[in-house]
Amino acid sequence: MDAGDTETVSVLAPVGMALLGLKTGHSIERTSPQCRPLKIKVLDIPCQPEANLEYDL
Repeated sequence: MDAGDTETVSVLAPVGMALLGLKTGHSIERTSPQCRPLKIKVLDIPCQPEANLEYDL
């Protein structure tokens, strides 16, 4: 899936910032702007070069 798909979250959104640093399988609980409870789980991280010590892209 690509950015903008219905199941993606922008890292610029508050909930996206809360996901930074989590690993696949981890989850967070937040409240939506409409005051609904959300539980968001990291399903996949398609590109993570730093995990393989690849810092030169």
